[in-house]
Amino acid sequence: GVLFGFLCLLGALAFRFPGGPDPVSVAPVETLLWGMLWGSLFGVAGALRSEAPLLVQLTALARAFETRFRLLYEGLCSGLVMLLGGAVMSCAALLLAAIVTLLRGAAPLEPTWRSLGSMLVYVLFFAPNVVLTCLALSLGAPVEVGGPLPGYASLLLLVPLVACLLGGAAARRRAADHNASLEVVGAAALTFGALVVVAAALAEARLGAGLFGRRGVARVAAAPLEAGLLACGWGAALGWAGWRLQEWRSRR
Repeated sequence: GVLFGFLCLLGALAFRFPGGPDPVSVAPVETLLWGMLWGSLFGVAGALRSEAPLLVQLTALARAFETRFRLLYEGLCSGLVMLLGGAVMSCAALLLAAIVTLLRGAAPLEPTWRSLGSMLVYVLFFAPNVVLTCLALSLGAPVEVGGPLPGYASLLLLVPLVACLLGGAAARRRAADHNASLEVVGAAALTFGALVVVAAALAEARLGAGLFGRRGVARVAAAPLEAGLLACGWGAALGWAGWRLQEWRSRR
């Protein structure tokens, strides 16, 4: 991992394009740290896989963790359900917004094959960034967007509403102790908040090709700490509501 980080640092220092109005370069310190992190993680994963299949080892590790820390494990799974549900619904909201924009004829670019191709390339490369930023926006976090937001953006509040209710209901269905709602939902809310902080921090992107305006480059970035705190609040309140809703349904 350390060696890979230094190789990334050398690459960042060697391949810089300072000329022109828009210089292109990579921050060397961040490149070193991220290279060491990813190199260490995948290096450990490769070493473990050489002894046994990685999936088998991960399954055994998950079962051991579940046996020893049952309530925390249930909370982690519920937090993952909240994050995945929010990401899927954010992706659906973006697709719906794109369809509405095209039907209204309000696209920032003329609908030519060239413009559609460039937009498709940008969407393929930056789809995770845009989806995670949309998730942070739906939570109520401040988001910097290089362009105006449509009036129906307030409907994004449905994303955390449904995702957190599903997470709480999923926690109740797989709970071993049905009286541990506060512990499980609390762990789920903290997990959801921590994952949103990391996702929002990594989701910053600079988009061009007229996706947010007719010219130039737009910066799309969410405030990670605010998004994480709001995710904890959403996860705690609506996760508990989803738990109670699933409990009520199971009694019928």
